[in-house]
Amino acid sequence: MTRFEPAKYSLEELGFLHEHVGEPPVVAMGHPMPKGVNPTAVREVLATVYDLEQLREHRGISWTGIAAIQASILAYVEADATSIEMHKRGSPRFPSMYHWDAKGRPHRYGPGSDSDFVRTAFTANGELVELGVDLIPGGRPSMGKFVAPWIKPAVELPRDFTEDLEKGFVQCPICGFAQNYNKDSQHSRNMARARVSKHCKEFKGAESDQHRELYTHLHG
Repeated sequence: MTRFEPAKYSLEELGFLHEHVGEPPVVAMGHPMPKGVNPTAVREVLATVYDLEQLREHRGISWTGIAAIQASILAYVEADATSIEMHKRGSPRFPSMYHWDAKGRPHRYGPGSDSDFVRTAFTANGELVELGVDLIPGGRPSMGKFVAPWIKPAVELPRDFTEDLEKGFVQCPICGFAQNYNKDSQHSRNMARARVSKHCKEFKGAESDQHRELYTHLHG
């Protein structure tokens, strides 16, 4: 687990994590779980954060911090409450999963919109802000300024699949592997994305590292 995405958890689980994140899992979960809290889901977060705190304390390895996770939780809960209120007035339930044109009309899964789950939220002036947080800036613990001579310069990789909503296909941006789907079926779209995701996970070849990194980013 390298990134905390609050939308992956129920509101009950977020409340539990906000209260107990930073505690050893055996302590936080040493009593009956509240209704709506999946022990498996919260245990992963608790264990990851506890391990990172131990690394910070004993090896001086920095990470984003408990406060950042708690702030992420509160930001998501506030954004979700705002979304519910807007939905009562006619807005789509999850506004950030739509592209909004100049006339204020929503287009589901349009350019720049969230895919799969709610990753961002609109501010009062219409800007999108990320709700999740990277646990370790840069994706891994900082071990100093030394760079091994066999490490290649970092290359900016795509952060999502290439998708054409009009033609109905999703494509791996690294090698071009593509899958078509029925534009009128969200299930068909999800299955196409799942097939491309499986392709990235199981890819064998010269670009296997890039494929796995993209898979990890999307499912981390």
